[in-house]
Amino acid sequence: MRNRTIFLTFLVLIMGFAATAQANLLQNPGFEDNGGDETSADWWAGTSNAKVKADMDGPPRTGDWQMAVISWELGGTGNFYQDVTVGESTDYVYTMWARRATWGGLSGSYGMKVEWYAGVTLLGSASEDISAGLAADWQEFSLSATSAADCDSARVIIEFVGVDKVGMFDDASFLASTGVPEPATMALLGMGGLALLRRRKASSIS
Repeated sequence: MRNRTIFLTFLVLIMGFAATAQANLLQNPGFEDNGGDETSADWWAGTSNAKVKADMDGPPRTGDWQMAVISWELGGTGNFYQDVTVGESTDYVYTMWARRATWGGLSGSYGMKVEWYAGVTLLGSASEDISAGLAADWQEFSLSATSAADCDSARVIIEFVGVDKVGMFDDASFLASTGVPEPATMALLGMGGLALLRRRKASSIS
């Protein structure tokens, strides 16, 4: 009984660690908290041509709001971003769902970017151009990157340069991926622990 209790406690701790490690570091990832149509989203900063919209060539992917890039303002150039606290030399995965208006081809570019900082000092960055993958339907894009040594924060960015088509964004996430047990690994650990308990019980009976 004591061994079983210890094992179950250990398993609960592992599952709790995994859930914590996979928590989304972004606040308001679906842009639902905001000041109303064509305003900025809470927790997010950026240029004035990035605004929340209830409908922009279609509804949000989830919820009531999406972030829209108004391509005819500021020459279609700007960004929106959020700063988060991170650990140094840690693997992270940044994902964002996106689509665009599809009348004609796209000029300019849309990209995902992560900048690593120690205080106010920029240590490095990682980026991914997502222009070619943008379509009328929602698509999920991702960027994997490792934080710099001595890093204490990250700026998680959508940037756009000279775009002539409206882009829409929703359901962002920024997750630490280092040291998170895979579901299959956790299942194997659980089965192994149960087998060990059964063996010990059988030994005590004999």
